[in-house]
Amino acid sequence: IREKLQQVMSRRKEMNEKWEARWERLRMLLEVCQFSRDASVAEAWLIAQEPYLASGDFGHTVDSVEKLIKRHEAFEKSTASWAERFAALEKPTTLELKERQIAERPAEETG
Repeated sequence: IREKLQQVMSRRKEMNEKWEARWERLRMLLEVCQFSRDASVAEAWLIAQEPYLASGDFGHTVDSVEKLIKRHEAFEKSTASWAERFAALEKPTTLELKERQIAERPAEETG
């Protein structure tokens, strides 16, 4: 009975370790998918801004210049609201941090 109990406990421990590893992997994959989604949205926003920035229209009348100034102010506000999103994209993901740790380990062991 004790031997069987040891086997069951050993298998349970093994199952828990596999479950933890799988859970960690799934969390990392979710983070990578979220990053990909956020990066795609940011890229689409950048592409949408290109025509405005590439425009050679600087206005020919006071009214048209004032409209362009208001449009530019709106563009600046929009850019400011996106700054935090871009900063979040620059932060390394958990997967990247883990890869760095793995890459640094051999250097520490040989050094």
